[in-house]
Amino acid sequence: MPRPSPALLTLLFAAPLGCKGASEPPNDGADEDSAPCDGWVRMIFPDADGDGFGVEEGAIEGCYPPPEGYAISFGDCDDTLAEVHPDAHESCLTEWDDNCDGYANVILPNSEDERLDHCTPYYQDVDADGLGVYDSSQCLCQAKGQYTALEPGDCDDDDPAVGSNMNGCYTLDNTLWTARWDGFQEGQGLMFNNEGAEVAVADLTGDGVPDLLVGSHNTQAAKDDYSGALFMVTGPLMGLGRVALNDPQVFRLNGEPVPGEMLLGVTVAVVDLNGDGANELVTSAYNQGVWVLDSARWQQDGLDARIAWMETPADPYSELGSNVAVTADLDGNGLPELLLGDPYDDRAYSGAGAAYIVENPPAGRYDVNTVTRRCSRVSPPPITRAPAWPTRATQTATASATCWSGRRTPTPWALCTSSMGRSWAT
Repeated sequence: MPRPSPALLTLLFAAPLGCKGASEPPNDGADEDSAPCDGWVRMIFPDADGDGFGVEEGAIEGCYPPPEGYAISFGDCDDTLAEVHPDAHESCLTEWDDNCDGYANVILPNSEDERLDHCTPYYQDVDADGLGVYDSSQCLCQAKGQYTALEPGDCDDDDPAVGSNMNGCYTLDNTLWTARWDGFQEGQGLMFNNEGAEVAVADLTGDGVPDLLVGSHNTQAAKDDYSGALFMVTGPLMGLGRVALNDPQVFRLNGEPVPGEMLLGVTVAVVDLNGDGANELVTSAYNQGVWVLDSARWQQDGLDARIAWMETPADPYSELGSNVAVTADLDGNGLPELLLGDPYDDRAYSGAGAAYIVENPPAGRYDVNTVTRRCSRVSPPPITRAPAWPTRATQTATASATCWSGRRTPTPWALCTSSMGRSWAT
């Protein structure tokens, strides 16, 4: 049984500054009665290795400071090695107890000594898949308990099938890709910028490396102008680190300065709408509509002006794009469609809302009604034939409607249910 950690004890005795009555250290060649102390009388402990810590056996009352070969503190568990004493750090290079706590090469919980020299970081690996979690590690001389992984990278440590190479982790070269977004730096700070309200990860630069998209719909372009912004942080980002807005790998797309609030970056989606192999970036802004950017034209030195901007100019209270979803291929042409929600569309009736189906919009600025199919009716009839439809379907939710889409030979179909409780089919 290991012995308990000894206390570091210093005893003071109020006594005359003359050391009369104090025990005389053996073989010091001096007469205690003829050599008065210049300080306090206290217990002193034999210290053979001169490391400042003595042993209890042979302790005497003596003067302070103590003579050579004595110390005022005790607790040394090996008085022949000066590197072994209660103030030493444990080391993985030794086999003995370096700090005299009764345990060799171990840092005790709640101990004031938090350092283990020459140790190896081990990450907690609950599912024993060989990869640990980033924020749970211990520096040990050897693997112990659940701390067995030498590399981090597991984003679901409850499931041994999930490691750093799973899609849910957003990976890069088998390493978990994470980044911390710090928002504006000192001197750039603005209230209510809402960085990270919407995020997405996809390759928008065409280099095969995922890029990070961060929506910030309350960012100001100028005083009292909450036009919003969308930031793209180009990959690669390795490990857990900080991203500042003035980094060269950060690109910024501002909303258009308009009276009131534009709030660009409310939603963010990425999809290849035109089938050219490059993802398009879809983002929306309250009160202003939806932007679709062709990422084949996104360059490292900036952004080409080829942008499709859909809006509803006939409805000043529209919130087109308050939700954006990528649906299945509704018309069977091999390309996905966008489903845009507008919960405040009042053209059918007050509070009816609407959902718009968009396919590969051309560049330019135009009314969303000219390039979309609009799902909204004054009195949408209840669906009575739904049980006969295919049971396998894709469900897509927007701010104003929930839609199921699928394919029924020879034509595709969609079923939508609005937030007002009405349903319709296309």
